Amino acid sequence: MPVYAYRATDTAGKIRTGTLEARTQRLVIDRLQSQSLYPLEVKEQAEKSAMSLEISPRRLIRERVRQADIMDFTNQLATLLNAGLPLDRSLSILASLQEKHAMKDIISQILKTVQGGASMAEALAKHPKLFGRLYVNMVRAGEQGGVIELVLDRLAVFMEVSKERRDYVVSALTYPLILTGVAGISVAFLMIFVIPRFESILQQTGRELPASTAFLMAVSKLVQGYWWLLAGLIGFAIYSFRRYRDTEEGRLKIDGLVLRSPLFGDLVQKLEVSRFAQTLSTLLSSGVPLLSALSIVKETLQNRVIADSLIAAYGEIREGGHIAEALEESKTFPALAIHMIRVGEETGQLEQMLKKVADRYEKYIQSTVKRLISLLEPALILSMGLVVGFIVASLLMAMMQAQDISF
Repeated sequence: MPVYAYRATDTAGKIRTGTLEARTQRLVIDRLQSQSLYPLEVKEQAEKSAMSLEISPRRLIRERVRQADIMDFTNQLATLLNAGLPLDRSLSILASLQEKHAMKDIISQILKTVQGGASMAEALAKHPKLFGRLYVNMVRAGEQGGVIELVLDRLAVFMEVSKERRDYVVSALTYPLILTGVAGISVAFLMIFVIPRFESILQQTGRELPASTAFLMAVSKLVQGYWWLLAGLIGFAIYSFRRYRDTEEGRLKIDGLVLRSPLFGDLVQKLEVSRFAQTLSTLLSSGVPLLSALSIVKETLQNRVIADSLIAAYGEIREGGHIAEALEESKTFPALAIHMIRVGEETGQLEQMLKKVADRYEKYIQSTVKRLISLLEPALILSMGLVVGFIVASLLMAMMQAQDISF
């Protein structure tokens, strides 16, 4: 049976550590809670042993604070506050638990700011690269409403959902990217090492090469002799594209083209609507006013066309309009999402309906990505087969012609 090492806090705020045998991590958590202990960390002992290996101070200093660290911090802080501990005591405990020096320093700075009389939101706002406007404003709303632990719980769930979406897309694209890399390396190897050897052999026959073989030889010479020029042109094209994309005009045009593209336009629109609905629902349920929430949501969207459409919606809502009507006039949101939001406004359940919109489009995104990946894999295999097949067929045609072999 697995052995789990745990860190927990009791009702007095003292840290308790130890080990328990259980079939699952969930059983360990349940057992600790039945003993009036609030678990902060529960891991298999083998994993903990692996993490307890000595690390040089220089390496620790270079460690970066990642989103997973912020998510763990949020979860643990919510657990301590739910246990009834004051904020400064909770932050002090979390600082002492950190294994990363960088994260320990950040929590210590937040604690120092809070002890100096600032609010938690003000302390977090001093680290904008780690705690964005969404995070800070939700914490501010929680402090004003006296439900900061509830807000932190919602933030942790929101961050977990976002992480799962990113992990799903990354895992889905891993195999196609590996396949593309292998195909590129294979073609480059044939062009640089294989074809030149055949060229020297075929030149000795003195016969005219087939058109496909001559084209192949010309491409091989171009790659061999001017690879640096090709690499420079590709690098310059990427640099120019990024510079243009960073401009306001360029970003609007590129994002507009993406939305109008037949293959990815609908997927990008649904992805942005899901992000919009999930973020707005989380903010509204945490007590953030609608207009302030819209201003925050605008900055979380990646597509500038959809984000800018919220500016007009913001103005209409500020003048007393309804959010569904404002979004409908923007012509960037799907009709189904607008209809569900309108129902939420009419029934006084806007937050719940936004959550349903996010869940609905999240399922659509996952099924669409899965379908695109299932189409992309055979397309890549077919493309690689055609390219390699063309190279092999061109070389065989030249070899057979040199030996007077007819097809």
